Amino acid sequence: MGRIQQFAQGLVLAGVTVLLASCGSANEDPERLLSLSISGLSGQDSFTFVGQSTVESGGMVIQSSPLYEGKLINHNQLYVQSVETDNSPTSDQGMITLGPQPVLYAKDKNNRWIASVDGKKTNRLPAQWNPLNKLEQLYTMKKEVHSGQGIFTNGVTVLTIRPDAEENKRRMTQELTEQFQQYGIESRFRNANQASLSLKRRRQLEAEIKAAYTTEEIRLKKMLHTLQVESIYLLEIDRQTHLPGKLRIRDELTYIQDGKSRSETNNSSYEFKDYDKGFQGL
Repeated sequence: MGRIQQFAQGLVLAGVTVLLASCGSANEDPERLLSLSISGLSGQDSFTFVGQSTVESGGMVIQSSPLYEGKLINHNQLYVQSVETDNSPTSDQGMITLGPQPVLYAKDKNNRWIASVDGKKTNRLPAQWNPLNKLEQLYTMKKEVHSGQGIFTNGVTVLTIRPDAEENKRRMTQELTEQFQQYGIESRFRNANQASLSLKRRRQLEAEIKAAYTTEEIRLKKMLHTLQVESIYLLEIDRQTHLPGKLRIRDELTYIQDGKSRSETNNSSYEFKDYDKGFQGL
């Protein structure tokens, strides 16, 4: 073989080697890549995410959360605040008010994110406002994971994840139950502007609220018994760092309520950034 042919063959082999090296991460096992990404996120001492959630029914948005930002600091301190342009406090189903001032959450002994206001533990962070919780939850569930289209675009791998139907229903049942319980009797009574009421009227109001809460609780349990959920997670992962870039979740719910078949779609989107920037507080 002549020297020119040997040189040309060397270039071809070198090119193949570089191509294989560049595609190795892209061809990585999707389930392993998901595991690495979630573990990597959970191990971060600091990062920022921006998120928003909506609920659709009949092709219309019937509920929308504020655009919110979360900043993880020192691995176990999570500040969440609204980043709406008008800086007006906004609430999701009346459970928590988000305003321009951040609310601090920290994990308790049961690994739940609890708000701390004036040193007192108050509300839990709603699951839909916490993508870290969403991914840690997904990590333990049975699921199907596939690499999506656009896998070679911009150094990002897109994973499509479909949770197991039974485990997914348990997840959604737990989330909906927690949302209902969080806006419970005490919260409703506080929101009823009781300061100007007489003691007799306050007791009547409390009894009315308890009765309404019990009725709604029974109604919720009946609905959850018929609940069916189909979910799809789309997770963009940086192929160099294996850390999440964007996460989109679509939950399609069907159920029977008051004898009628109903459906709604929950959409959540999150963007992660500023990994290990070492925030010092807000």
